[in-house]
Amino acid sequence: MMQRGVRPQWLVILGFGLTAVFNYWMSESNLSSGSVNFALPLVFRALGAALLIVPLTALAVSELQPRDIPQGAALNNMMRQMGGSFGIALINTYIAHRAAYNRSSLVTHITASDLPTQDRLRLATARFVSTGSTVYDAGRRALAGLEATVVRQTYLLSYMDAFFLLAVLNACCIPLVVTTIRKKRAAAQGRLRRRRWKWRRTD
Repeated sequence: MMQRGVRPQWLVILGFGLTAVFNYWMSESNLSSGSVNFALPLVFRALGAALLIVPLTALAVSELQPRDIPQGAALNNMMRQMGGSFGIALINTYIAHRAAYNRSSLVTHITASDLPTQDRLRLATARFVSTGSTVYDAGRRALAGLEATVVRQTYLLSYMDAFFLLAVLNACCIPLVVTTIRKKRAAAQGRLRRRRWKWRRTD
């Protein structure tokens, strides 16, 4: 597409848009989501990555002299690798903080006086007793099952928050790319005016 004259900025904008859609789609997941629910979003992610990597590299070295392009491409690759490492570290830290917050929010509703909690523990204890467990062991297993449910919900909410944050960040990158289009248009118009001024002076 770039060889046919499509400007890399438009491909980058489309790539960020598709990646933002993928992340927003994933932020709507739940514990019942399966491979069918992930198939189409992963297609959007793959298309977004394909539209980002090469056009971004071309955009990064577009203003360089031919002799500087190899060094510019190498520097761009290094910064991309470093940015990926920093991004992974930051998103893991964000997930850890959100996990602590979401767990605190969930466990505040699980108390001895909460009727849904009492009903859930009573039903789970009765089910374990019916399978041969003692009342003490059944109670412990019911509490362990409730803890496992809280852990699953905590990490689901945390990853949903992380995907939503990534969707917002990808969407925020689109205006930055648009500014490069405007700057290049302004620069091209400035060069055209200077050329016309030189021609007039020559005449």
